[in-house]
Amino acid sequence: MPYAYCACSLGKEHISPKNIKEETMTILKRLAVFAIGLILALSLAACSDEKKEGPAEEMGKKIDQTMDQAQETAKDIQKDLTGEKGPAEKAGEKIDETMQEMQGKKE
Repeated sequence: MPYAYCACSLGKEHISPKNIKEETMTILKRLAVFAIGLILALSLAACSDEKKEGPAEEMGKKIDQTMDQAQETAKDIQKDLTGEKGPAEKAGEKIDETMQEMQGKKE
């Protein structure tokens, strides 16, 4: 088999077995350069500085905010219904009582 037909040749001509290896290497080099360029382009596109949130993520944040507001409202309603005071209110009243006692002793 002195000559072989290679469809990868640009001119689709008969080439010798010696040149088949060279032609194959040329095509592989071109393919490798193309693949590396494609990988670089895709990686740069994936690492863009713009971090846009998708509609599902935006909706999730809105749901979280609504749940936080509902929880605060429920705590306020419970406090109004039970008349219970929180720890900060109790501490504030203790401070007020202590201040009044100190002022009463000075007079």
